[in-house]
Amino acid sequence: MQPVAKSLDTLQAEMQCFMGILLPTVASLRTRFEQLKVTLRYAGPLADALLEGLQQSFGHLEQRQDLLQASVCIPSPV
Repeated sequence: MQPVAKSLDTLQAEMQCFMGILLPTVASLRTRFEQLKVTLRYAGPLADALLEGLQQSFGHLEQRQDLLQASVCIPSPV
């Protein structure tokens, strides 16, 4: 659950929180969960549910040009 906590801290920050951080943070979280799924023994369904929730909540945002441009203009290490 550490990747979720770090991502939420990044997205809920009062300072240094920009629109360009959203898509890289979601992509990073998705990648981390896919990597963790391989090593999880009992919490695999939890990781699957979180990945599905990410897709339902943020999947449609990956097509928005303004968010893609903001991600490119404000690079951030996530």
